[in-house]
Amino acid sequence: MPAMYCQKPLLQALIVFFYLSTWVANGEMLQKVTTQLYKRPASTTWFSYNFMTLSFLWVAALRRQNTPKDFQNKENKRESFTNYWRHRIQEWAGTMGIAKAVGVCVCISQLLMALNVFMVSGLQCISVSLSNAIYQLQTPLTILLSMIWLKERFCATQAKGIILAIVGVAFIVVPPLDSKDLCIKGILQTIVSSMIGAVYLISWRWLDRKNAAESSTREGFVDAHFTLGMIGVCNLLTGWPILIILHILDIEQFEWPNDRTVWLWLIVNGIVEYLFDVACAVAIYVTSPVVVSVTAPLTIPLSILVDRKLHTNKIGMPLDWFLFAGGVLVLVGTVLMETKPSLSKIMRSDCEKRKQEDFGSQMVV
Repeated sequence: MPAMYCQKPLLQALIVFFYLSTWVANGEMLQKVTTQLYKRPASTTWFSYNFMTLSFLWVAALRRQNTPKDFQNKENKRESFTNYWRHRIQEWAGTMGIAKAVGVCVCISQLLMALNVFMVSGLQCISVSLSNAIYQLQTPLTILLSMIWLKERFCATQAKGIILAIVGVAFIVVPPLDSKDLCIKGILQTIVSSMIGAVYLISWRWLDRKNAAESSTREGFVDAHFTLGMIGVCNLLTGWPILIILHILDIEQFEWPNDRTVWLWLIVNGIVEYLFDVACAVAIYVTSPVVVSVTAPLTIPLSILVDRKLHTNKIGMPLDWFLFAGGVLVLVGTVLMETKPSLSKIMRSDCEKRKQEDFGSQMVV
């Protein structure tokens, strides 16, 4: 997949919009499935994250562009295919080692399950738009954890961004507190979900650092999908004990759906979940992590429009100045948190790096 950064802005905008749309669609689907059709958050989460294994199709599709000549065997395609996957696994694990890298993926898969269970539980009594607004707390939490675990530097601009984002979320969350239908438990569960999401992002960054200096943009794209595929496999194999424990403790009774309609909705929900994961990875690839993070608050107005159209929200989000001011503060705060030292410099350096990689790949070919 060619690097398109700074070359096709319209395509970039469409991909970012698709990423935001699948984010909102994923929340709406989860809310419908877990509140009306299959009221089992953990089982629904396990089923949907199994679709991450489809990411191996991306890795296989990009086999020709990412197979060293030493591993290619035109006479024996089976040997060439085996060599490619052996090489891909070694490159993906990097200096960490295969066993340790797989162990990290197991931990990440469990974090994802916990994250999604709390988010789904919150969606049972709050709207998708309110959930997305609260979830913006993930960014400041990620920055704080990166300072502690990854020893990243912290600047005054980020501090201002964190304060603005928290105040913005408060502007959005506080007005609905007067609603009689409000479930405080749902808000707290969503906050816990955002905290787990911050830990998940830090785990992903830590896993990505193992060979970040050695991998090109294209290899990084393939590694990202290989990681998604491994997380899906780990979820498939290690998620069962969690479901059994929940069943034994009578927290959530495990039961196979006995209706075709429920199965269909679960499959569609899994596909939408996977499309969101892929859209996020592709959006990062064709733009940058900064752009993806900065545009995340745009899911708030988008989810409000969808909520009002579908009438799926249990707690209305009134279109008043509190909501508008809160959304603006969250957006500005996110920009300040994610632009260090400045957005223009980051985008310019990213663009130059991608152009150099494209030129180098063309020279090799």
